[in-house]
Amino acid sequence: MCTTTKKVIAKFNAVSEDLTINLPLNKIKKEDKIVIRHGDDTPCHSCKFILLVRDERKRKLGIAETKEFWGKLSISLSDLVEIVKKNQSKRLDFYYFEKEANGEASSEKLVLQVVLK
Repeated sequence: MCTTTKKVIAKFNAVSEDLTINLPLNKIKKEDKIVIRHGDDTPCHSCKFILLVRDERKRKLGIAETKEFWGKLSISLSDLVEIVKKNQSKRLDFYYFEKEANGEASSEKLVLQVVLK
């Protein structure tokens, strides 16, 4: 799920084929955030749940984490936009993964792409 200013702008699930949201840069406000919740059928009780943001060149732009299964993973959209402008990027890729207490991590799964126009 993706929200901005407490408004749901998209919902995706395991069968969603198109994970892309188009956002106009001039509509993004300082307080806007991307909030994602992700879960599966086999929750890990000792894991950290992590949301990683990369641009189209695979540069790491942000990270959020929680120890709460189905917890909210929130990243400031306006902060990401500032980085995107500096890097002249056009796309943000949001990846979800889990990291166990022993350091082992699941593979990153693309859960959202934001195209900035």
